Amino acid sequence: MHILKTRGLDMGICLSSLLVSRPEVREIIDRGDMIPDTLVGDMLLEALLVVDFLKLLFDKLSELHTRFADDPRMEHRFPRPLFKVVMLYVDEETSIKRQMERAKVASLHNKRVMD
Repeated sequence: MHILKTRGLDMGICLSSLLVSRPEVREIIDRGDMIPDTLVGDMLLEALLVVDFLKLLFDKLSELHTRFADDPRMEHRFPRPLFKVVMLYVDEETSIKRQMERAKVASLHNKRVMD
C-alpha cells in the first residue's frame, strides 16, 4: 500500500498477469521453478515506471494545452478532434441479418480465444 500511496495510484498492479506476460518468466514457470524475487521486483518497478511516465506525459500535455490553447498562432498545433459519422438506414430484416452475422463472427472469435 505504501508504494501505491507514494505513487498516487488507486489500484494495484496484477502481478500474476504481469509475470506470465514475459517469455523468460513463462519458461521458469513451465520448468516448475520459483520466480526469483529480484526478477519480480524488477518487473514491478518497471511497471511502476511506465505508470509514472504516463502520468508525466499526461501532465505535460495538459500544461501545454493550457498554455497554448487560447493562442491563435498555435491553433494549428492543437486541432480539434474530427468525428465523421455515417448513418446507414436499413430495413428491419436487413438489420436483423447483419446483427445475426455479427453475433456469429463474435461467437467464433470467442470460441477461438477460449481454445
